[in-house]
Amino acid sequence: PAGTVSADVTLAGTETVVLGPADLDLAEGTNTIVYAWGSAEAGNLDLAVQTIDGLHSSPEGVPSGQGGLVDTNTLMVLALAGVAGAAIAGRFVVRSERV
Repeated sequence: PAGTVSADVTLAGTETVVLGPADLDLAEGTNTIVYAWGSAEAGNLDLAVQTIDGLHSSPEGVPSGQGGLVDTNTLMVLALAGVAGAAIAGRFVVRSERV
């Protein structure tokens, strides 16, 4: 996860720290790769840091705005739907009686 990570470099197969600890700031949407290079015997170890960005995580939502396209008065919408449904049902009943 994004945040600050404290890391150090140890010699292979040991717990001897030869570099660090170094604080690495890991930003959201990036991949941070850290290379330790050089020679422990020669005492010239160093870090090379590579950051690849543009790897953002999935959005947690989609802003839809407030365009006023939906009536917030639910009772009015339900009442209109009921009237329209009754009118349509009445037409079918009338037509079925005339046949």
